[in-house]
Amino acid sequence: SGAAAGGAEGVSEKVLGSLSIEALARQLRTIVEELGIPTGDASQGGGNVAYARNFLGLGVGGGANVLLRYAADAAAAASSSDANSGGGGSGGGAVAGLILVNPSSAEASRTESFALGVVRGLMTWPWRSRSGSCERMARIHYSTRALSCKSLPRAFARHYRTPHEWDNKQWFIDAYRRRDAVDRSRLAQLRGVPIMCFSANESEGIEIIDNAFAQHATEDMVLDLMHNAGHQRVSHIRIRGCGNQLCEERTEELLQPIRNFASGVGLSFG
Repeated sequence: SGAAAGGAEGVSEKVLGSLSIEALARQLRTIVEELGIPTGDASQGGGNVAYARNFLGLGVGGGANVLLRYAADAAAAASSSDANSGGGGSGGGAVAGLILVNPSSAEASRTESFALGVVRGLMTWPWRSRSGSCERMARIHYSTRALSCKSLPRAFARHYRTPHEWDNKQWFIDAYRRRDAVDRSRLAQLRGVPIMCFSANESEGIEIIDNAFAQHATEDMVLDLMHNAGHQRVSHIRIRGCGNQLCEERTEELLQPIRNFASGVGLSFG
């Protein structure tokens, strides 16, 4: 959700207020190319588009939504390429698998939009410099157990060291609040892509925010994939007693399922 250190300043100045989740999904293709991940060219929308193959993607929160869109378009391109070459097309295969943390394929509900608006407000200057705001942001993101570490709120705020990094986070939140739903025809392109979802929503929270929407969003997406998109290779693991930042709070509970998932799609960690 953040920009690379070397480009954070330029990105904030150029696209503040105009970023979209779809634009980020398109930018992911550029990132894949820059990383040198092998791609397959496929004709889509009248032009040649390169998507990664044998690519195991990990997306968290808003990043999971970006990755879901990229993978659906990649699967559609792979299917089109297979059909054009006489392979028939399988509806998947361009991406080896997806690991999604607190994902949602729906547009933001009123509750979620309100919650994200509160977080964004706490991140604006001068509120973010105040200890009370840091504490509230941490309570929205972490469980009571994690917050027993009294230094956590300030440590969370130090994730963003410069004004431009705070700006980047704020316009990402704006883009995620404005997102449209990933429609079912697009989700159907993922039938051949194994998907593993994690969810956790037991942040301590603050009085005006109910975090339950995050759990429901993931459950609804998984059910939509299974029952409406015909997906048979999707799983959902709920992490109990953990806040929204489950990659930080409960890393050890994610590692083994991720290793098993990677092994199941024919990949392995070094």
